[in-house]
Amino acid sequence: MSRLQTFLTTALLALSIFSLNARSEDFTLDVDADGKTEPLTDGLLIIRHLFDFEGETLTSSAVGSDATRSNPQQIKDYLNTYSTQLDIDGDGFLDELMSMAPAAA
Repeated sequence: MSRLQTFLTTALLALSIFSLNARSEDFTLDVDADGKTEPLTDGLLIIRHLFDFEGETLTSSAVGSDATRSNPQQIKDYLNTYSTQLDIDGDGFLDELMSMAPAAA
């Protein structure tokens, strides 16, 4: 497993653990809605979103082949709607490094 895959897998695991209490019934980490939660698709979409990627830069090579949510605006809207579930450090801010810091530890 590459370092990127390890990081993204750890990030997805941390998001699923740390956001259990704030989780909405409608929110899942399956960002591209392909029925699977994968580090190199969903994890990458979350990281790119945290770094404010938009448009094709957000979704390029990061959406599953069976995705039902693949349009960059759909992905952005979904992640913005459930942004509190991505704030795993619980500080009320979505910042790319600090919100992912517990996942990297």
